[in-house]
Amino acid sequence: LNLNPKINTDRYDPKDNYELLSIIYADPSNITKPEIKENLNNLTKYMVSSLITNYPELTKYLVKLDGFNELQDWQIANILEIQPQVYKTVLNNLPEERRKELLDRLKFGNLLPLLIRDKFIDIDTEEDYKSVRYALMYDTKGKAFVYKPDLLRFVNSSYDLEKILEQQPTLFKYLGDKINNITDYDLKSIIYKNPKALKYIPEQR
Repeated sequence: LNLNPKINTDRYDPKDNYELLSIIYADPSNITKPEIKENLNNLTKYMVSSLITNYPELTKYLVKLDGFNELQDWQIANILEIQPQVYKTVLNNLPEERRKELLDRLKFGNLLPLLIRDKFIDIDTEEDYKSVRYALMYDTKGKAFVYKPDLLRFVNSSYDLEKILEQQPTLFKYLGDKINNITDYDLKSIIYKNPKALKYIPEQR
């Protein structure tokens, strides 16, 4: 299969899925041509996966295809880890039950802050929080707390606050009285690990 973008595709047959893939790789805008669109369902799930990974702007066309529907949740999750900018397009085109199953997988990955920000995942109870605590604090470097500072209401231990604030010191302004939960030792640790944090620490501390 020749995927060189400089190839001449005039003699390629879009009814053949390998040649169809070559045509799209040669010029992604070809996907809007009627003779291409009518043959897109010939693409295998692996071809669809490859196209989304390499040409995320084509996702809106590809999520409608049989090949996309044949992808397993773990395969879609892997695609979204590589191209997180397409996750809304993907999630909004999945049936509700399928979307719920995929979100259960994605909430432990790098997309979690965005999923919380855009309200695909709600954390309303302490039990919800505990289920993703590690991902929130470590895997995603506390970014979700920046998007939704209200999540800090679930964080009480000095140790957890230290881990979050050394990564996201701007969150100091949302702590209120909770800053008193941080020991002097952990406060010093935050500054030591991220000196920029010093300017965000309230004067009384």
